[in-house]
Amino acid sequence: MFFLSNSRLLIGRERRRGRERRAQLMSNGILMITRKLQSGPINGIVHRSPHTLVMDKKYHCFWPKCDYKTKFKPHLRSHQLIHSNNRPFKCNFNNCDKSFKSEVELSIHNNHVHLNITFMCDFSECDKVFKSKQMLIRHKFTVHSYIDKNHKYFQCFWPKCQFKAITKSMLKTHELNHSKIKQFKCDFNDCNKQYKQKSKLDRHKNITHLYKKVVCDLNDCYKTFTTKSSLSEHINSVHLNERKFKCDEQNCGKIFKSKSNLLQHKRLHSGEKPFECDFNGCNKSFAKKTQLKDHMNRHLKIKKFKCHFGDCHKEYAAKVDLKKHIMSVHLKMNKTN
Repeated sequence: MFFLSNSRLLIGRERRRGRERRAQLMSNGILMITRKLQSGPINGIVHRSPHTLVMDKKYHCFWPKCDYKTKFKPHLRSHQLIHSNNRPFKCNFNNCDKSFKSEVELSIHNNHVHLNITFMCDFSECDKVFKSKQMLIRHKFTVHSYIDKNHKYFQCFWPKCQFKAITKSMLKTHELNHSKIKQFKCDFNDCNKQYKQKSKLDRHKNITHLYKKVVCDLNDCYKTFTTKSSLSEHINSVHLNERKFKCDEQNCGKIFKSKSNLLQHKRLHSGEKPFECDFNGCNKSFAKKTQLKDHMNRHLKIKKFKCHFGDCHKEYAAKVDLKKHIMSVHLKMNKTN
């Protein structure tokens, strides 16, 4: 009885500590980012419940200016290989002295170089070839909106959000968009900018502090972009005039030049409005980031769009407001006319 009662006391104490910890997290305003998996995949898609709090990520990368954190020590060890010159995974094929930082990189090398194994997209008019099956799955999912029944997907469980990811890490990155936590801070002098995602922070540093840009050199274009993906999107849509991103909603079938345009369009079907205003408890939400930016300008009374018709000189917070003004006042194209 003594041991039984002692064990019950210990269990009760641990439960109380857990409740106190959860209450502390809630009082500190830590929102729901990581989520528990429900009872299993539905149609190959893992759904995640939106009611779980952030777990402590106690393992931090010691590398300067690296913000990586994880709950698991093995994950930290794998991550730290990125920073080091250590390449423990060596190729065993004859006369090949290549070595790699991860087992995945070694596997891709063997398949592509020695075994001549490639993974080709089987969609009509698409001849893309990939080094790994994972790359092919990602391509078919993002470009052709194809869901492989043999692959496990992860779906965002945020209300009205239809986002699916092919990996858990991609889903976690997406979930940061729903949160108000901005954990990635710019460490340049006198810059207090904060971002939800590391990629956004890197983009900010490249543009604002490091002045890194990629240039389009087709047909004497010389437009500059902040990322290689933006440059690629520009070349495909402007110079090659490609429209390969098709909406798969029933009775729609619209085709777009870029993935971002397709995603914006699909929000019209789903009703998703992921961009929320946090100004003085406003909480209005929008389908496009540009709409939120215009809305914030109205709050802050920033008017950078000026009317140049005659002696008008009226100013507006959003381009759409200026356009409405011109159409209704100067061009007399009111709906009532």
